[in-house]
Amino acid sequence: MTRKLFLVMLFFAFSLHGASLSQQIKSSLIPYENFPEQGIIFRDISPVIENSELFSEIIDNFYERYKTKEIDAVVALEARGFIFGSVLAYKLKVPLVMVRKEGKLPGEIYRVSYKKLYGEGAFILRKDALKAGQQVIIIDDFYSTGGSLEAAVKLVQTAGTTVYEACFLINNTKASNKKIFPFPIYTLTEL
Repeated sequence: MTRKLFLVMLFFAFSLHGASLSQQIKSSLIPYENFPEQGIIFRDISPVIENSELFSEIIDNFYERYKTKEIDAVVALEARGFIFGSVLAYKLKVPLVMVRKEGKLPGEIYRVSYKKLYGEGAFILRKDALKAGQQVIIIDDFYSTGGSLEAAVKLVQTAGTTVYEACFLINNTKASNKKIFPFPIYTLTEL
């Protein structure tokens, strides 16, 4: 490792020490302009996940929020929601239920189409993944217009469950036409 790289890494480590969780998350994101299409800024969360201390703090924050609530399952959206959702479900000692992208799951499923910030998609859920009467939280990495969340809500409601809350790492406050939901949205930072 070169001396310059070492000094940059050392500065980065010291700059995060003492910063709020929100500031740590923001400063860890890597922005890529015009990806996946012109006008979109993709924010890579890989450095957040690769930083074990920051990742632990994020999971602990979510856990503290939900540990005393009556949550029957953590519903995680493909793909990055699986990362946060699996660890949170483990800590809460409840099942992880995966909402998958279309074409990723055989068998009897529920399916919902949705519009996202840059295109359209479809989510699917195994019909036997949830039981009527359960209360769930939905988790993903990025909350923008709410299109993917709306689709996930439709899926879990079709299964007869209710959503206690949705939680996200990041809230894109610049997204227009955000959908309104009858439950709280919890985010750790805003862009």
